[in-house]
Amino acid sequence: MDASPSRVGRRLLRLARRLVVVGVVGAAVAWGGYRLLDLVYPLPASALAPPEASPVTTAADGTPMHVGLTSRGERRLEVPLAEMSRWIPAAVVASEDRRFYDHVGVDPRAFARAVWVGVTGSAPRQGASTITMQLARIVAPSARDVGGKLAQSFRALQLEERLSKDEILERYLNLVPLGGNLRGVGAASHAWFGRRPADLGPAEAALLASVLPAPGRFDPRRDPEGARARRDRVLGRMRATGALDEAAFAAATAAPLGLDPHAFPDVAPHAWSRAGAGRTCVMPTLQTAVEAIAARAEGVDGIGIVALDVATGGVQVLVGGRAPDARTLDATSRPRSAGSTLKPFLWALAYDEGLAAPGTRLLDLPWTSPEWAPEDFDRTPRGPVAAAEALSASLNLPAVRLAAGLPPGRFPAALRGLGFAHVRDASAGPAIDLALGTDDVTALELAAAYAALVRGDAPGLSRGACGLVLEALSDPARARTAGAPAQGVAWKTGTSSRRRDAWAVGVTRRVVAVVWRGRLDGGSDPRPVAVVSSLRWKV
Repeated sequence: MDASPSRVGRRLLRLARRLVVVGVVGAAVAWGGYRLLDLVYPLPASALAPPEASPVTTAADGTPMHVGLTSRGERRLEVPLAEMSRWIPAAVVASEDRRFYDHVGVDPRAFARAVWVGVTGSAPRQGASTITMQLARIVAPSARDVGGKLAQSFRALQLEERLSKDEILERYLNLVPLGGNLRGVGAASHAWFGRRPADLGPAEAALLASVLPAPGRFDPRRDPEGARARRDRVLGRMRATGALDEAAFAAATAAPLGLDPHAFPDVAPHAWSRAGAGRTCVMPTLQTAVEAIAARAEGVDGIGIVALDVATGGVQVLVGGRAPDARTLDATSRPRSAGSTLKPFLWALAYDEGLAAPGTRLLDLPWTSPEWAPEDFDRTPRGPVAAAEALSASLNLPAVRLAAGLPPGRFPAALRGLGFAHVRDASAGPAIDLALGTDDVTALELAAAYAALVRGDAPGLSRGACGLVLEALSDPARARTAGAPAQGVAWKTGTSSRRRDAWAVGVTRRVVAVVWRGRLDGGSDPRPVAVVSSLRWKV
């Protein structure tokens, strides 16, 4: 006899209740098990730490000068999700994990589909890894077997608990391998298209997404035809998910690949290697113009040019060799004999010590000494000369007399206080010859010291003395000298003994420019002054 409908209903109700209880108990056990595992195997701190990016040095206007390698030898540029083209996440989600925003890190539906396809062979094999699971494999590597897949799933649940969906997607897009040593869409966008991720359209975004299944094999630069087919399949998935309408899909599939391979920037190597990562004060247009001057310079093999912003001390131009891409010797940081470039600091010190004033008559007469017989450059003593005129003419004999009048060690101590690290120590004894620049300085040191002179805050020197020195060095009468800078520019030249080094310093209220020319082997140059005077500065 058939059971009555009411009896069947009661049985079904009891069964349903039992299933609910089992489900609730099973869910509670699963949740408790997950919490226990989460305590025993916490997500590594490194998985949530800011990932290492390539060191980037930029010019003052933000133009990249250099993009270096990470410690793993990779190129990776961090790009916030908000600064990516909207087509990039759309293409990746459509291609890799279309239910990304619906699951909790593991997609049971995709897992069941992958198992079914694997068992029946009804379609090409499909992976069940979600975007979150792929990120988990990147930040917490595991074996590529069943155990590894379970570990990925567990780590994916941990990531989903700690990060929002957009944070997961952003991290994934910045860390995913994209062929060779490229990591993340920022590096690949530059290397493949020479563009920022924000500027990519649907076709380029789909091309990026198309390599994700096998970045090593699917590099579009190796197989353009295969890349186009893979790109179009991704575009089809974007249309299926509603990310593209029919018109946009047609336009994207008709578009060329758009590959425009670009090397990563690596310009002004001496400037960026000195500055390190971050924004510099380098002015690209001026840097390029000065590099051209250095490349055209004839004569000796060594050249170093540096320009500083007076107010900040920031390096606006730095050329350490004749070739702009020279990577060995940086002449701007190489110590060379100072010549007469230190005389302005001697004069300022003498003014402060009360040894002279601009109108004080100094003797430009032969210096008698059994050990030393200095001479003026033209070897023609002038007799009594006003101190300001003696500095303007860079006379050697008055300079020696001023140095001799200072307390022992006072001049080298003052120079060291100004940042000249290679000048002798104050305890080394008499320093009269230092008046003629017998010790070594670098172009960068000179530029910084002259900038302090212009600002009037040179350590150990009064603002008034600094001003008087600059007044003498910008005397309009000097501007009529052949090859001199334009009127209104304070300037100083210097030549070391046997013409081994030639210096030129140009100063305005805004910029200090220093040029050094000489032979890298330290030998003599028969015409250094002519070489330096050919480098005219508009500062």
